[in-house]
Amino acid sequence: MKHLRVYVLIATALLIGRPPIAVADPILVTVRPSLGANDFIDWGVLGSTDRAVPNPLIVTSHGDSTTAVVSRVDPTRSLQRLTQVGPGVCAGNWSGNFGPCDKVLYTSNVPGPVSIEFGMGVFGAGAQIQATRGGPFTAMIDVFDNANALMVSYHVAGLSSFTSDNSAVFLGVRDTTPTIRRIEYNVSPLDPVTPGFGINRLDLATSPTPEPASLLLLGGGVLMLGRRARKACRCRDD
Repeated sequence: MKHLRVYVLIATALLIGRPPIAVADPILVTVRPSLGANDFIDWGVLGSTDRAVPNPLIVTSHGDSTTAVVSRVDPTRSLQRLTQVGPGVCAGNWSGNFGPCDKVLYTSNVPGPVSIEFGMGVFGAGAQIQATRGGPFTAMIDVFDNANALMVSYHVAGLSSFTSDNSAVFLGVRDTTPTIRRIEYNVSPLDPVTPGFGINRLDLATSPTPEPASLLLLGGGVLMLGRRARKACRCRDD
């Protein structure tokens, strides 16, 4: 066992000291758990429902890991804090397909985009998004780095309905390094009467998660060294 512990320490040191894996653009995430979030921004911190909120506004994440400046392109128009209707659960003023009683940040019947700039680079961010108009729409996210340079843009298909069943499309991004400094949400096409959209809780990944390749390498190396150690022990016992 003493030799096995030594082998494990050596394998860990080699893994930590290996050259970094090449960094690619942030990847698209369309399922909330896949973001690997460890913090979030709940729009309920903006006050009571059906309330106009400043543009821009500054919010702090639930776990105090970062702040965010949320703004619209048009500084003369405010945002709104709404609540998803939850039949038999809670009264609300957003009759969409977020989860019942979800707190919603709404563009107030005005086109986007909505910009969310973090106080530091993060590993990932994402929220569910819904267009005000019913029916199919395209949800869009632009991702900017610490130098405010556009890294990547993603478009996904969404369906806006009035079912209050948590079926709104999730749109997020995840990176292996904390390069995500700002994101912009928008939707298309724009309804001529109600061209806005809403997003619910913004999940954040502000700390890294182990890379699958690293875990596989470490696990495989420890297993191989462990087998060698056991074999050596058996040889000495013979």
